[in-house]
Amino acid sequence: MKSGKLFILSTLAFILGIFYVLAVILAIYLWITQSPFSSQFLYYFVPKDVSSVIILAPIGLVLSSSLYYVLRRDVVKSIACLLIGGGIGTIAMIIQTLVVFANIVDATIMGEKLSIEKITVGLLRADSSLGWAAFLLFLTSILLYRKLRNTLKNNL
Repeated sequence: MKSGKLFILSTLAFILGIFYVLAVILAIYLWITQSPFSSQFLYYFVPKDVSSVIILAPIGLVLSSSLYYVLRRDVVKSIACLLIGGGIGTIAMIIQTLVVFANIVDATIMGEKLSIEKITVGLLRADSSLGWAAFLLFLTSILLYRKLRNTLKNNL
């Protein structure tokens, strides 16, 4: 297996991990100060609850550590970080999307007015929007894992 592809993928995972950590820092700041953002994008992107920090922080740290293990030439741990971080990020995205769909179904059943802004805020949150990139990293890391597994099988 060529380490160049893994280096590029781990670098992208590191950048994505930085975005997750930035979302965590902004969410903590927003939670502590209780002040609204002046930017509309940050209002939609940054979650307003501290419980999302519990999910976003490990994803960002695990994805970022993939580059560390590539630089130490530990391919197995790097791919493991990509698989775990990408998997948890994908799961967080799926859960957030299901929450949005549950809100839509709830509003429809209860006969309440359905707000497009509420749907947009749910779909643009950091755990949902960054989850799509984590999903692509997860799929690519599965392919790298299969190549590594086949390489190890052929060498034994």
